[in-house]
Amino acid sequence: MDCDVGGPSSFVQRLQQRGPLGHRPRVLVRGTPRAPRAGDEAGVSALREAVKAICSETFSGSREQLYRHVEALCVSGRGQQVFQELLEEVATQLDLHLATVADREDSQLQELVCVWRKMGRVFKDLCKIYSFLDRSRNPRREAFADLFRARLAAALDGASLRAAAAAGARRLLDAERRQEAMDPELLKSLVELLRSLDFYKDFEVAFLEQSAQFYREASDCWQREKSLAEYLLLADEHLKAEEQRCDTYHLEPSTLQPLLEVLRQEVLAKKAEDLLELGFAQLVCDVQVSDLGRLYRHYKEVDALAHLRKAFGEAVRQGGRRAMQSSEDAKQVVPELVRWLGSTQEVLSLAFGNDAGSAIAQKEAFEGFLNAAPNHAAKLLTRYLDVLLRGDEVTPAEPLAFAPPARVEKESLEVRIQRALQIFRYLAAKDAFEAFFKKDLAKRLLQRSASEGELAATTWLREECGGAYTAGIEGMFQDMEISRVLAQVFHSEAKTLLEERICLSEVSVLTTGKWPSVPSSPAIKLPMPIQRLMTSFEAFYGQQHRGRSLRWCPAWGRCWLRANAAAKKELVVSHFQALVLLCFNGSDVLSYEKLQELTQIPPAELQLTLQSLSLHRTVKLLLKENPKERDVLPGETFSYHANFTHKLYRITVSQISPKEQLQEEDAVEQRVVGSRQHELDAVVIRVMKSKKRMTHQELLAEVLSSVRFPVEAAELQRRIESLIEREYLERQPPNDQGIISYIYLA
Repeated sequence: MDCDVGGPSSFVQRLQQRGPLGHRPRVLVRGTPRAPRAGDEAGVSALREAVKAICSETFSGSREQLYRHVEALCVSGRGQQVFQELLEEVATQLDLHLATVADREDSQLQELVCVWRKMGRVFKDLCKIYSFLDRSRNPRREAFADLFRARLAAALDGASLRAAAAAGARRLLDAERRQEAMDPELLKSLVELLRSLDFYKDFEVAFLEQSAQFYREASDCWQREKSLAEYLLLADEHLKAEEQRCDTYHLEPSTLQPLLEVLRQEVLAKKAEDLLELGFAQLVCDVQVSDLGRLYRHYKEVDALAHLRKAFGEAVRQGGRRAMQSSEDAKQVVPELVRWLGSTQEVLSLAFGNDAGSAIAQKEAFEGFLNAAPNHAAKLLTRYLDVLLRGDEVTPAEPLAFAPPARVEKESLEVRIQRALQIFRYLAAKDAFEAFFKKDLAKRLLQRSASEGELAATTWLREECGGAYTAGIEGMFQDMEISRVLAQVFHSEAKTLLEERICLSEVSVLTTGKWPSVPSSPAIKLPMPIQRLMTSFEAFYGQQHRGRSLRWCPAWGRCWLRANAAAKKELVVSHFQALVLLCFNGSDVLSYEKLQELTQIPPAELQLTLQSLSLHRTVKLLLKENPKERDVLPGETFSYHANFTHKLYRITVSQISPKEQLQEEDAVEQRVVGSRQHELDAVVIRVMKSKKRMTHQELLAEVLSSVRFPVEAAELQRRIESLIEREYLERQPPNDQGIISYIYLA
């Protein structure tokens, strides 16, 4: 049987538009229906009464019999009438139930949900009884929802009931969020009712506003009472709880993402800058990768990585400053810097996923605190490398309060050198590092052969800065190899002289320019065998290399002396120390003036030499007349320490104290400054020669981008003034805009 009526929903809408139920829609039926029977009216009456009883849950008859009545009426062509009367009766019963709900002020929500559930069960039961109706008119769940919504709107307090349902659902959700007692089933039913009756959108808007207010207040409380790690854990827990809440109480899937976005905005985005003051720097210092990873993930979600990168750079800078200011001892500062660099790299890779912006912030932070004091970091790094390459044991100091736990594993020399040289990448004064490194390398090479560590360090520096940077260092290694070959040839040719076995010699020939500035060679008085060896080697070298001249540098030389005192010892001393000790072969007590007469050592060098031999704590070879006085006084006498003992057979006597080391470093630094001035002059002239004419600002920008060391604008201005005085450049008068320019003078 095909009818021209639509489905249940469209029928209800048309029913409302046409007015009173007495105006029946016209039903067009194909075919010839069966003639009505006398029993059909009885069936209609029975159905009407049964529907009333079912709606009041008092029906006790046979549902099978009702189904037969529906079948008979449909066959007789009265299916439309049956369907309409069903909806009318259900609407009447809904009005009666909703009227009772409006009277219950104290339990409206529970009563409304009860009516919804009860009438839902009733309609489901009726759908089975009226299932013989064709598919287009068969009552469905949607028809019941449309009917319930229509009757609720027509009820006396329908608007207030609708608002109460939405407010009740929000109140229950808020109680559940605050972990207060609530009825989960009532909440589920209210959410289902709101979704089914298309009231959900209005509820969702108010629910999101309520959630924003809740998390606004909660985040303020967390910020006052929690640390950053605890705050992030709470944020994670609430994100997961909101996801679970939406799933448990059957909120619309479209609600989840806006709800999570509200949480992130109130808890994270609006407090992104303030949260980093709750202990972010300490998390970085402690290398709390899990907490920092959680922080990075949240800040990335709310597009607040700029604040995180700024805070990360500041934390790195503060930790580095504390390490630099903790001590002046390179053996403590540099390991702390290496450890700090490794910690920040671990945070960068494991927590921040090698974020490019964070990597830039880390790089700028290290460059900032390392280059704050000119050349200071370069000096500390070269001192530490000198300790490692000499083979001295570095005793790890107690970690600083901010420092992460030290690595337990024992690292090889090559690994420790490579870790230390990672600091080199952030140094702006690489020319100063080269000068200090060459100074220390010169002493090590002249005291022993090149070690694998020194070759590895040089290789690493060449890979980092190129061959031009390490050309001078590699030239020092070449000189030592050439000197070794020369010594072998000289020994073979000077057998007669060397067979006297008065002394053995090892001569190192150093090329001027490759090595640090060679100290002046005073006219000291050497023993006759040494003078004969020197004369013989000069003649030998003149035959090997014509046109070259030799200049002896006793200040850099080393001697091995055999001492026959209380116990036989082998002393490793400088040339000056050896000359002083040899003077005591003929006398046990000598005055300062007598020693100067016998050795012809310059007064300044002689004072340092006597101090190193008489004031050392454990290696005291001479006894000073006034041991409490550091300086050597005129007329003061020194005596040979006949009862000297030491646990070692070979003893190295240090020849320089920290004070003199600082003086040497200052001299190196002055040479670096002078070299920089010459390089600045060359760069300015090269730039001006190519451009011919440039403004002041253009020249400054071009020169600063070309030099390989830090330069202040004031220093560059002084070099420009110097070039103008020397007539390399000419300053032009300012133009109308007051801009000064320079012209290159060919």
